[in-house]
Amino acid sequence: MQIVLQLLSDHQYTYQYTTDSKTGCLTNLFFVHPTSLDIWRAFPWIIEIDATYKTNVYNMPLVEIVGVTPTGKTFSIAHALIENEQHATYTWVLQCLRSTLEEGLVVRVALTDRDLALMKAVKDVMPETKLILCRIHIWRNIELHANPSFRSKKDYGLFRHRWDQLVNSITVKEYAENEQRLKVFLADKPNLYKYLQIQWLASYKELFVSCWVDQHRNYRNYTTNRVESEHSLLKSVMHQKRLTFHRIVECVNSVVSGQYTEIKGSLEHCRQYNQNKHNYPCLKDLLGKASHVALQIMVDEIDRLKNTVKGTCQSAGVRYGLVVACHEGVYKNMR
Repeated sequence: MQIVLQLLSDHQYTYQYTTDSKTGCLTNLFFVHPTSLDIWRAFPWIIEIDATYKTNVYNMPLVEIVGVTPTGKTFSIAHALIENEQHATYTWVLQCLRSTLEEGLVVRVALTDRDLALMKAVKDVMPETKLILCRIHIWRNIELHANPSFRSKKDYGLFRHRWDQLVNSITVKEYAENEQRLKVFLADKPNLYKYLQIQWLASYKELFVSCWVDQHRNYRNYTTNRVESEHSLLKSVMHQKRLTFHRIVECVNSVVSGQYTEIKGSLEHCRQYNQNKHNYPCLKDLLGKASHVALQIMVDEIDRLKNTVKGTCQSAGVRYGLVVACHEGVYKNMR
């Protein structure tokens, strides 16, 4: 542990740890790379949290917390080696995380799987943050119950289509209509419909259905794919071995260094290079100042307006924090 703490200090990490009161052994270790801290303070809006395993010789779960930049790049925010996945432990991790943010900065959205201890910790420590459940994790659970109920791939595909329609409902009214269609479709499979209602829709629909989660700036992040990709990236650097703590820190150094290079390059690219498809008069003052991702969203909204396919855009405006097609007056002098 002396080696680990010295390494963290030498590399100017922000870190906290707890020890067992009787044995003095490490129980939890939270650490943030200084470069990650700089990026985190610049882009604190969204976090994804997930634990991975088989990374260290002590068999302690490794919690990774990641964020996303305006250019769509993923970056590591923090790591924590924890003794267990209980509510008190996750609360400690999130309190450590929150203490790294400057006053006035808040996390708008946190994505997790349905880990009840983690979900409760997010609500307790970050009550102003919108909690979103990973849609992929939800579907994986549903698949286990749905597969035995369908004899043909066609029927199974139709079920998936009905479920996706429900999840992507833009308004509460549309959600009610899609739920009724799903109920009718599963009329001969009452146990499956009952499972969907009890396990997911009754208690959690507001944590993953678009008409509710899009009332918060999620920037179209609906899954924990980013943090799972970071798990894979870190393990590839580790070569899938169970390492000592100081070797894990060294691997994190390597991963963060690569992330910083990519993020810096993507930001510079947006500053220096304009794309012809973004050359609308109403966007000229944003060129070189807004990311290509943001500009493309606004171009798509302009195209929607030009094609008079406006649809419902209230949630889209909140989702991105950008002007959308229903605000016609903003898009003047279009090309």
